Amino acid sequence: MKNFIHFCLLLICLVLVCCTPSIEKRNVINIGQEVITSAKVLKEEPLTFIDSLKDAKLCYVYKDSILIVLNKGLDSEHLVDFYNLNSGQSIAKLYHLGNGADGLLSTEAIVNRNLLILNDSIMSQVAALNIDSVLNNSKYIVHPIQYSKIGVRKAAPFYDNMLVENPDYFHNKDMRINQGKSRFLIMKPGDNYTMDRSYKYYVKNLSINGQILVNEDKARIIYGQLYDSQLEIYNSELQLIRSVVGPVNIAPKYNFKGDEGFYRIIFKFPIPYAYLNCTADNEYIYMVYAGAKVKEGMTVNDLPNWILKFDWDGNYISSYKINRSIQSLTKSVQDESAFYATILTNGRPELVKLSLK
Repeated sequence: MKNFIHFCLLLICLVLVCCTPSIEKRNVINIGQEVITSAKVLKEEPLTFIDSLKDAKLCYVYKDSILIVLNKGLDSEHLVDFYNLNSGQSIAKLYHLGNGADGLLSTEAIVNRNLLILNDSIMSQVAALNIDSVLNNSKYIVHPIQYSKIGVRKAAPFYDNMLVENPDYFHNKDMRINQGKSRFLIMKPGDNYTMDRSYKYYVKNLSINGQILVNEDKARIIYGQLYDSQLEIYNSELQLIRSVVGPVNIAPKYNFKGDEGFYRIIFKFPIPYAYLNCTADNEYIYMVYAGAKVKEGMTVNDLPNWILKFDWDGNYISSYKINRSIQSLTKSVQDESAFYATILTNGRPELVKLSLK
């Protein structure tokens, strides 16, 4: 009788295992094209103050009142300028073009809550500037922290270390390639990383330049892929806990180049673009999404963009549409459905407020 009971229990367990979706499938959420078709259209309101800022490359607005300008570094003495958005009064001038303790060369930036994250891909360094600290002390500055020169475009502060894209990481089920253990590398100042030649594939051109948002309080890391419609949510131990797929299927296609057991994987034309930009507040993340492929004679700046709103667990909240290419994005705190963005007009950056009104 005991053996029969044990057999029945084992049979029940096997049935439960077979009927229960795998952890991977259970943690994949699909969002459909209705996210795109039902998006609320945002209207543009030009903010003319930056007309006088001839060296401006990208602009960000913090708490509806502070203008942060990222300069091209050609005519301006400093790379980052802070202004009062209403009066135009200068608040702070930070970082120089070049080497040195406060030097930056090639800079991209995002605003994540109260942090301005500056990435210098040429020098492989990142700086996390506390915006509130700058407003309280115009001389406040954080020196950039350099990580290994591995040619990645994005890094983010991660507790006492840095989170850097892994240039050897490439997972593709259809191609049966499962290279690299983690999307990210954790690097301390002074660490070095050499791309692993024991891997079969060179994939740095495919695996980097996504969008990284870190929220240490919520123990969440958000990664938006540049070339595929996938948003990945990780915990603080770098475990992938959820993937959000969609709303548009633009999965890239690839070719192989090379011989003797080492291959470079490259894109087949046309090249798809998904998550181009981002910003975040304490409760939500806002991802600039293209969801299209760039055809011959076009650039990514020719694509209309959407803003997809998620919480820090990757739950979809709402979507907005703008028929322009968004170069930078920040969120209004006064208006729940308003944003500030840098857009291009005849190749020139223009700061606009985006809202439903």
